Amino acid sequence: MFASAQRNGDYVLFDKGNAPSAGLPSPSDILAALKETGAVICRGYCNTLEEFIAFSERLTQDVPYVGGANAGRAAVDGSDAVYSVTEPSMKKPMPLHGEMHHTHVVPELLWFYCINPATSDGETTFGDGRKILSRLSPDTRRLFEERDVIYRRNYAPDVWRYVYRTDNISDVEDFCRAHHIDLKVQPDGGISTTYRASAIFRSPDGDTFINNILTFAAMEYVRGSAESQVRWANEEEIDRAVLLEVNKVAEQVATAHPWQAGDAMLLDNTRVMHGRRVFNDDQRNIVVRLGMCRDRFPGVGHHNPFLGRNGQPAQISLRT
Repeated sequence: MFASAQRNGDYVLFDKGNAPSAGLPSPSDILAALKETGAVICRGYCNTLEEFIAFSERLTQDVPYVGGANAGRAAVDGSDAVYSVTEPSMKKPMPLHGEMHHTHVVPELLWFYCINPATSDGETTFGDGRKILSRLSPDTRRLFEERDVIYRRNYAPDVWRYVYRTDNISDVEDFCRAHHIDLKVQPDGGISTTYRASAIFRSPDGDTFINNILTFAAMEYVRGSAESQVRWANEEEIDRAVLLEVNKVAEQVATAHPWQAGDAMLLDNTRVMHGRRVFNDDQRNIVVRLGMCRDRFPGVGHHNPFLGRNGQPAQISLRT
């Protein structure tokens, strides 16, 4: 293992302070660690945003903006690959979820970089979906193995124009068709979109419980919004007891990372879910970068990156 690397519970930490003369860990060092745990934290290697972008560039082919997946996130310094995750609306706690697992194109790699931590709280949480799946009760696990879920968005006319960045409904129709999303235009001009997938990500390296069930359920049942809904594929509501069990297990598995300025975190987004603890100040400044592995590395990411979340072909345009 690379000189500065150490296994720290559910992640591998590369700390430059442990080996100041060792230089940068190579992409293969980082991906080998990612294969082991699904989560890597690099400390002391990125003192500026520019250094983080260069550091992560070595491993990452950016996934460009996909429809409404990043709505509400501000691009950083004009980049279409690096986004802020500390907008004013993003101080609330967020349960564990996979990034963009409610859409067809799922990034393999998810980077976070801390420009400035919150004064207190505001930790990013993460949890291995393989552990979550193994700890679900047999009945609950069987439900998710046998039944797909659907993610529904209900957008008013002004909202879908903002989300999809267009005034033309035909642009939305084209996007939904390309990404295997069912679209229904409502009489008032609003839209409902539905995407169907398994809550379990299957790969030769092992099945993983990674999805957006808890975030969609929290929007509907905790915040009282009808804009986001998750159901079984036959439109039946998922029993609250099942949702509560999933949330309980996810919390048991979760690790909370207290940020230090300059920390860079990398997650295998096909295996490890992430979330956020609440914070109340305006100091926290975290950015995120999404992408695919530049090089195929067995045990990390998709077995086939050109298949979408539901197993259907994906139209992926990667930035080099």
